[in-house]
Amino acid sequence: MMRHTVFFGWVLGALLFLMGATAVGAARVSLEGVSASEMDETSREALDHMRQVLSRVLEIHQRARESRDVVKLNCVNEKLIAVKGLLKISESAYGGLQESLVQKQMNNARHEYRKIITARKNCAQLAGESETCVGEFAVYSGDTDVQLDVNTTLVGSERLALGSNLEEILEVPTELIEPPPAASGYQ
Repeated sequence: MMRHTVFFGWVLGALLFLMGATAVGAARVSLEGVSASEMDETSREALDHMRQVLSRVLEIHQRARESRDVVKLNCVNEKLIAVKGLLKISESAYGGLQESLVQKQMNNARHEYRKIITARKNCAQLAGESETCVGEFAVYSGDTDVQLDVNTTLVGSERLALGSNLEEILEVPTELIEPPPAASGYQ
């Protein structure tokens, strides 16, 4: 139990760091014109969206568990842990947003709002990645059947299109060709 708590704490710390790095590296969107009520409403919608993403990823996790495919399950587990962490961070940020709005500290409110919006974007991306974990690309494992149709009017001949011996097709002489002399006496 202790290992899971330490691991989860480490994952949350990494997510916080990544969210901060994303916010610093991304182009800053001016939130000067966003009202307190718009921040509150948008944040609530973002939290609802992230909860829906969590539900969807939990469904995918269950499907991966039922398939008994360890690779799929590990892949979905990574996404599930990240979504849970982002949701927890966002819920905490929403509390900070509410507090900042009540105290009329708009700079702090904008900061908490950015956290929530960034987390929503990251959750949406993680939802898509979790779908990919169990999608068709992860399922198919068989021999590939390749069929080739050659349009000889475009390429000349089927032998040339399929990469036959070019020397034979182009009638290159088989005797050795002497290389040109050196351009300079110094080599």
